[in-house]
Amino acid sequence: MSENSPTQAVRLRRALADYLGLVVALLALVAIFSFSTQNFFSATTFRTIANQIPSAMLIATGMTYVLIIAGIDLSVGSVLSLCGIVLGVGLVQGGLPLWEALLLALLVGAACGAFNGLVSIRWTLPSFIVTLGMMEIARGGAHFIAKSQTLYIGSKVEWIAAWTMPGLGLSLPFLVALVIVVAAQLVLTGTVFGRYLVAIGTNEEAVRLSGIDPRPVKLAVYVLTGLLVALAAIIDCSRFQSANPNAGTGFELQAIAAAVIGGTSLMGGRGSVLRTFFGVLIIAVLNNGLAAVGAKDETKRLVTGAVIIVAVVLDQYRQRSGSRRTAVTPLSKAIRLYGVLLLFLGAGAMAVSALDALLKLIATGRHSALATGLGGVAAGLLVLLVGRGLNEGRRPAVYGLGLLTLAALGGGAVFAAQARYGLAAAALGAALLLCAPPLLLAVKAWKGFR
Repeated sequence: MSENSPTQAVRLRRALADYLGLVVALLALVAIFSFSTQNFFSATTFRTIANQIPSAMLIATGMTYVLIIAGIDLSVGSVLSLCGIVLGVGLVQGGLPLWEALLLALLVGAACGAFNGLVSIRWTLPSFIVTLGMMEIARGGAHFIAKSQTLYIGSKVEWIAAWTMPGLGLSLPFLVALVIVVAAQLVLTGTVFGRYLVAIGTNEEAVRLSGIDPRPVKLAVYVLTGLLVALAAIIDCSRFQSANPNAGTGFELQAIAAAVIGGTSLMGGRGSVLRTFFGVLIIAVLNNGLAAVGAKDETKRLVTGAVIIVAVVLDQYRQRSGSRRTAVTPLSKAIRLYGVLLLFLGAGAMAVSALDALLKLIATGRHSALATGLGGVAAGLLVLLVGRGLNEGRRPAVYGLGLLTLAALGGGAVFAAQARYGLAAAALGAALLLCAPPLLLAVKAWKGFR
């Protein structure tokens, strides 16, 4: 087997590293906001977040499938509003039974998805353009049908979101969305259909030349996305007991952000629904945490945008490090795994420092917090670059690891002389233990570096 075709064990280790990074980022956000506010770390907060995200989970699941086949769907937010309005009009003005109104909303969502798929496939148009047009059509249709007014539905759909699991307090929509996420992940990783999605996103022409028609698969993805958006619309209407023609604004960007944070490639051919779910959680925790510290809406947008950019940059680093490999020995393998650890630690330190500085700036208004945060970001960047170099087997990274070890040693000596900084001394001591043994191993494996 060639070096560019990794074994199942290597794929498993890479997948675990990806999940570990997302879990560390999520826990870091929870820790930051828990220390920044008094009531954030509570079962009530986590239940609230869980019951807020079912719609985002469903839309992000469909968006992940679309991105994997190298497409994009900008119409999901507008289609959500159209499906919600159709549901509301059917129940309030049409007098339809609940099941008929629900079925009608699902059919509208599937029809919108089918339109996106058919037009982009039949005339080989970029999905960006087609779904951009559908975004305007669906939004205009929602306003036309509802006469730009919010329709109050009331208790007819309230029960959908009102039911909660005894003891845990998790809502029915969250449980349904969680089941769909797991099922979508299993389909993606364990079925022929899932393999077709990845193959189409990687090289559609090669799939066509191998005798497989990619058009039905792509159409099915867009129809499935429309159905998931319609289901999200039903959940939204049940939460708010109303149908709003302005609902879903910005949902397409949130779904794309969640997928990108979860490692889905915007170029197609790679993605994971389960990692997208972690991306949804990260964005939800970020938004709720910023709201808890009193951040304004524009600040939330700024931070979310920065998180997306950082996620894309880190993903590019990971892909490049995975494509440049030298001869693998047990020693070099251990050093590379350590490099991955430093990579995630550096990225986490950068994110934590930047977010902490922003929170202090919001709370105190003092710009001195930015200087402290900039220092933390610089230190995190150094750790990240060293980790990347070790993972790629580069000799300059060994020098960088030596600098980190000296910094940890010098800092530990300074803080050890001041007993009141015992906690900082312990942290630097742990950093020293984290740096020194791998440095010795790297020096021993010097010839294996380039």
